[in-house]
Amino acid sequence: MLYFPFPRRLRPAGLAASLLMATASFAAHAASTETEPNNDCASAQLLGKLSNGADLTGQITEGDVDYFQFTGKPGKWMEVEVVRDSSTPGNDMMAGIVDNTCLVSAANNVTVMGMVPADGKLVFAAAGYGDWSFHGLPAEFGSYRMIAGAPRHAYLVGTVLDGSTGAAPAYFSALVTLLACTSSDPASCTQAVNSAYASDRDGSYYLPLGDLPTGSYMVKMSANGFHDPKYTKVMTLGPDAGLVTLNFKLKPPSLPVGFSDFSACTYIKAGSECEFSYQVKNTTSAPVAMDVWAHTVVSQTIGAIEAVELDAGKGGRQAKRIELQPGEKLKVKQALGVASMPSGIAGTTMLYAALADHPTELVGMFPGFDWRITETGTASPLWPQPHASLKRARRITLAKATAADSGAISGSIVDASGQPVSAHLTLRWCWDNADTVCAQSTLSTKSLANGRYSFKDAPTWPAGRYQVWVDDSAYDQAYSQAFAYDAVNSVKLAPVQTQPRSITIQDVTTCYGMPAEILVQYPVRLGDACTIGYSLTNHATAPMTVDAWIRVLSDRTGSVANSDSRFLQITAFSAGKKAGFVPQRVTLQPGETRVMSQPVNLADEPLYAGGGLAIWVSPADQPLKPAATWNQQIFAIVP
Repeated sequence: MLYFPFPRRLRPAGLAASLLMATASFAAHAASTETEPNNDCASAQLLGKLSNGADLTGQITEGDVDYFQFTGKPGKWMEVEVVRDSSTPGNDMMAGIVDNTCLVSAANNVTVMGMVPADGKLVFAAAGYGDWSFHGLPAEFGSYRMIAGAPRHAYLVGTVLDGSTGAAPAYFSALVTLLACTSSDPASCTQAVNSAYASDRDGSYYLPLGDLPTGSYMVKMSANGFHDPKYTKVMTLGPDAGLVTLNFKLKPPSLPVGFSDFSACTYIKAGSECEFSYQVKNTTSAPVAMDVWAHTVVSQTIGAIEAVELDAGKGGRQAKRIELQPGEKLKVKQALGVASMPSGIAGTTMLYAALADHPTELVGMFPGFDWRITETGTASPLWPQPHASLKRARRITLAKATAADSGAISGSIVDASGQPVSAHLTLRWCWDNADTVCAQSTLSTKSLANGRYSFKDAPTWPAGRYQVWVDDSAYDQAYSQAFAYDAVNSVKLAPVQTQPRSITIQDVTTCYGMPAEILVQYPVRLGDACTIGYSLTNHATAPMTVDAWIRVLSDRTGSVANSDSRFLQITAFSAGKKAGFVPQRVTLQPGETRVMSQPVNLADEPLYAGGGLAIWVSPADQPLKPAATWNQQIFAIVP
């Protein structure tokens, strides 16, 4: 597992329209039709040689994924475009590339690129929009047209490989960035206009060039854990560049701090703690004083808001301070603090080591692990395939859709006094039929002024385990009991109780005290100290003691004129009191608004580094039950 599970791709504008025009490069290939069964890699529909291409139509039903296979020369590139048929009901579509173990290596809506692997067999897939893992979602269906074959648009493509092994860099994300230049002078190439992470499976990457104006560009490649970034010469690129290939080979890594003997807890039994351990080693010839921490991202919580990011170190939120002599090793034990979390909650944890009191000065990292809480601790896979009965359930549902019973799911939303609440809701589906929390969003609706709601489209859904959630920015997140639904008979649920947001974050300011706006980039001068301001308000009728912290995500883009030669480019950590990891704790009386300020350690960041800041607030000592968030302020280090 890597910090980014597969390369991030940007969708070029206009490709959807160009697909519908079906250019002449595929004129010799007769239109064909997707043929079932082709719902997994083993049964992928064979399309012959990549050089012949394919132009076909297909259909996604609920829970469906369509797989296909080309044969071709290893190292050749293929472009796949999938667009739904807008003349029929349905959702948008996605295209994906999978490796020889059927894991997704690249995915995007409409268009994706893939490189033929060493065995000459390239497998790719079509799925409903939002199905990033290509397992089949019950919400997605529709007809599509697919064009696949040699690339028809302009791309920068290549591989990033470990020069000592010839393989993709293990454990570390290699980032390829396209920099715009104002002249032929490499020092003028400072503006990043596009970037992509190379696949951790074969090292391949691609960057669309179709939306870029023709001009001067430079390519920078940097990889966590390897030596200095590499820069190309200034070159002319644009929509007419065709397929431009740039391959990179990395010098062997030599990190000051090495991680080994890692013991994870991938499946955690509900009510149990996740305790993990690892060994750190000083690989240098001098003593190293460092902070070690685990950064965790949880995409679904049972707090007032949906997601949270936090750190764990020595007995809680503080990083563990270690000093190692040359060659010395030390075993480190840590815990996630998930004992109070129910089944269905999942997250990702990364490990970092940085010079003491300098969290951006990384000296080591480890990709960590994905984890999931289940009822037994060993139940379903982390990302399980959909239930085998999904399509059968769909057929049964359609056959009985004319029954007298409407099959709707209904209920009401109320506040603590029993008064009706009008709020936005989602119907969620459980991967595992034993989960307490269902995390897969499906339908959405809004309760009426009388608090009542009904998911009238539920009869078109397969049988399974579901849950109704309050997902409204004005109210605390709340949910019903998970329930079984047979896709035929109506379900009437008990009232779900919520309340207006107890804690709100307002009046956020930048490092220089200016009002901040979400997703607006603000400059920070090189070497300047930074303090973020904001206010917290308690809207509840009782005092609340909360912890507040700022998550810092730093991505060092650098420039050719001010190259950052440090080993690790990406870091994530929390800033609390005194710029450390420990959150600020404050008790707010009912109705009280408290002005807060927190230092953020950006003074060590190099020129042209960038990243994002997010504020999180949770009840004291309950970081996995967040009460409020403000996400996110973007920063860039400038001269």
